[in-house]
Amino acid sequence: MPVHPGIQPIIDAMRSMPATEGGGGTKPTDVVQRRTAMDAMTANTFLSVSAEGPRMAKEITHIIAVDGGEIRVRGYFPRTDGILPAYL
Repeated sequence: MPVHPGIQPIIDAMRSMPATEGGGGTKPTDVVQRRTAMDAMTANTFLSVSAEGPRMAKEITHIIAVDGGEIRVRGYFPRTDGILPAYL
């Protein structure tokens, strides 16, 4: 089935990625490896068809306690002055 020409580069980039857990290829087992793999996938897919966004003025990682452990939430600040929008 044909796909929209704008999406084809993303599909091609995803096909070129090495397999991950359950797929028989590279098996990232820790957070650093998983983040590295996701960064590479992002660069090979989305950034292959669009420009990279601006650098953030500040990034903060918050640790939030949840039942059974904790999660990390990262806040990105495009500038440090004035009121900033929030997306959840």
